[in-house]
Amino acid sequence: GELPQKDTSISSNDNNETPAPTVLEGVRVTDLDADSRDMIHAPANLKGALVVEIDPDSDAYRAGLRQGYVIEEIDRRPVQSAADAMKIAQSAPKDKSVLMRAWGEGQSRYFTLGGK
Repeated sequence: GELPQKDTSISSNDNNETPAPTVLEGVRVTDLDADSRDMIHAPANLKGALVVEIDPDSDAYRAGLRQGYVIEEIDRRPVQSAADAMKIAQSAPKDKSVLMRAWGEGQSRYFTLGGK
């Protein structure tokens, strides 16, 4: 099936300005709703931002994040929605590695992003 189209992207904003790179550069997320939860067979208590698109050249993809995963934490801060994910990603340190936890394929796992 197709993932929902209402999403938040790190690559665009209302002012048509290019945002500073973040740990989620190249990742588009949306809020996790009942339909998408059923589609990915996510547990009822799972909260976070659903990855709807990811650039294969992005750091997040190279770290192992995939479409259909749910971002639960970024930099040890809980993610409740797509807006949370973008806000936390933009405030995360850009000069050191950031730990992210995401649920996918039936389990939660950690990813290390950034640190260039």
